Amino acid sequence: MGESPYNLVFGTEVILPPEVVFPILRVENFTPEASEVGIGENLDLVEECNAIAQLRTLHYQKVIARLYNRRDRP
Repeated sequence: MGESPYNLVFGTEVILPPEVVFPILRVENFTPEASEVGIGENLDLVEECNAIAQLRTLHYQKVIARLYNRRDRP
């Protein structure tokens, strides 16, 4: 929870146009080498988030199946 869809897809935060026009510290200190290292580290975190999401989905499916398969239907 707490991750933006952009971050989950691309593994990095978006830089908005005003941040490029009026540079902030994050934009001024950008280096491609550090970016590659950071993206590699974030890839592991994205894979972990994906695994957690898959486990959560399986849990929800089991709960729904259990509720659906109850025998107390009219």
